Formats: sequence, C-alpha cells, structure tokens
Amino acid sequence: MNQQASVALGVLSNYSADSDVRVVCGGASIKGRRPQQEDVLMIHVDNAVGPVSSNGEAVVTRGPQTGVSLVGVFDGHGGKRCSRYAAQHLPENFHAAVSELTNHEDEHGPAGRDRDLYTRAMRLAYRITHEDFARMARGDGEVARPKTRQRFKEAIERGDGQKPTPPSGGGYQDMSFAAVRTRMLQKRMAMGPRMWDDGSTALTCLIKGNHVLVANAGDSRAVACVGGKAVALSQDHKPNLPVERARVQAAGG
Repeated sequence: MNQQASVALGVLSNYSADSDVRVVCGGASIKGRRPQQEDVLMIHVDNAVGPVSSNGEAVVTRGPQTGVSLVGVFDGHGGKRCSRYAAQHLPENFHAAVSELTNHEDEHGPAGRDRDLYTRAMRLAYRITHEDFARMARGDGEVARPKTRQRFKEAIERGDGQKPTPPSGGGYQDMSFAAVRTRMLQKRMAMGPRMWDDGSTALTCLIKGNHVLVANAGDSRAVACVGGKAVALSQDHKPNLPVERARVQAAGG
C-alpha cells in the first residue's frame, strides 16, 4: 500500500523542579481506502524543550506560557474540513475560555483549582468550536458570528454543559428508521443548499506537570498503560449512552 502517513512528533515537557516527568508524544495515521485523509493529529506545545515536527494532516501550534500542552486526534467523516478546523481552533478556544472563566471568577468570587478551571474551560472550548464550525457549515457569514468574548460570556451564563431535553408534545413519535431518516432529511433541506456534511470525533489530552485531563466527543478512545495494564481514560460518546440518546432524539434523530 503506497500511502503517505500523517505524522506529528514533539516533546511536551522536560524534567523540572515541579515535575519528575518528561512527556514525549507522537502520532501517525494513514487514510486507508478513502479518497482523502480525513483524520487530523494535533499537538499544541507549551515550553517545548525539543524539536516539534509534522507532515500531512497534522496541526502543530505553540501556546502561551501557562505550562499546559494539548494533544488530540480528530477522526473526520464526510470530509476533512471539520476535523482540521477543530484541530486548528480548539487550543485557542481553550485558552480563551480559561481567560474568560478566570475573569468571571474574579468578578464573582475566587477561582477554583486548576483541575476544575481546566475542566470547565475544555467543555466551553468544545462547545464554542462546535458552534463556530456548525455556523460555517450552514453557510452563515462571518458577520453573523458574535465576538469571542461575547460568545464565552453567553456560554458561561448558559452553564458548562448542555443537558438534553426530551422531545416536546408528549404524543406518539414514529421512531422507525424511515420516519427518523425523513425527519433528518427535512432538517437538512431546511438548512439550505450550502450545508457541509463534514463531521468529526474529538479526543484531546491536556498535560500539565504530572496531571492529565482527557476529553472526548464521539467514539475515539484514550487508553493509558498503568503498571502494564490498560486503563480506559474515555467513554465512547455514542447513542447507547442514555444522555446521548436523549440528546439525539431531542434534536430529531
């Protein structure tokens, strides 16, 4: 199989007075039988102590001096616009969310511990990245996009997580495959002819010192090797989860 792999390599952190861990990361992916590579690797480096390299569908960026590094895998489907957009913009949205949450806490009370702050910021970053790409996929112009600070303020006011609401009406809803597909097609048609079909999973790992924070949307998995044993760090985000099934049904799926 004569295919060029996408590759990303980098050193995220070195031994220091605050950490006895040296973190090195690397990733590779091959498009397989698809006409184009839809998967994107991401390395967002802070205080890199060694060279960072990449080729193919890999995004390597450097962040502010906060001690935080991010690595991620975005498994695209229907095209690579969504996966590449997420890899490019999720880190900057995360840092913007940290800043906005910190300012919000300064105005309303003391900030929480780093773990709680980063957890809330990552949720907001996922949501904002999704909303921005969905706006582009619908063909909305840039003028329709609220300013970054306004978007984060609105997201914070809504809460960090969006709880699904059951379908309204209370009456019988045909859940056969044909009926569900018809409703989905009707919604797609209502969105207009410029809609993109691209989508992507997202799996990110935040590293700071000896601590790791994993977040995911979709069924890409994170697994750690601890004492020679495999330990799951993520849970597949699919409709077999009650909360995800309720969200899909509430959206008409």
